[in-house]
Parts: sequence; structure tokens; C-alpha cells
Amino acid sequence: MSVPITRKSHLHTNLGFDSLAFVSLFLKIKEGFQIFFGITKIDQCPQNGAYISSIRGTIRAEEIKKN
Repeated sequence: MSVPITRKSHLHTNLGFDSLAFVSLFLKIKEGFQIFFGITKIDQCPQNGAYISSIRGTIRAEEIKKN
């Protein structure tokens, strides 16, 4: 069964993420954007949209540090 992914999708219940999926997502984002953010942010952002917003904020902060 396919599920549409929206900003309100819950990573656990709607998308079926388990701890391994979270770690995999965390590492892919970290490597893809070359940023560091604490893995605890995953648990603080159970919805897709909140997680994306948190990552965007981290990316902006890293860009400001570089400049």
C-alpha cells in the first residue's frame, strides 16, 4: 500500500519509520548537505514537515557560520 507523503505525515505511524530508518535518513541528510546536527532532533520532530523545517534551520545556521 502506498501512502502519500505530506508535511503532516508522521514518520513513525504514517511512513513506518523504525530506529534504523531514522538513522539512515539522518546519515543521508548529514552526508548530502555536509552538515552536523544532533540525532536527538529526529525524536523531537516526528512529523515530516517539522523535520524538514529543523534541517532547513540547521543548514541556514551552517551557512551563516561559513560567511
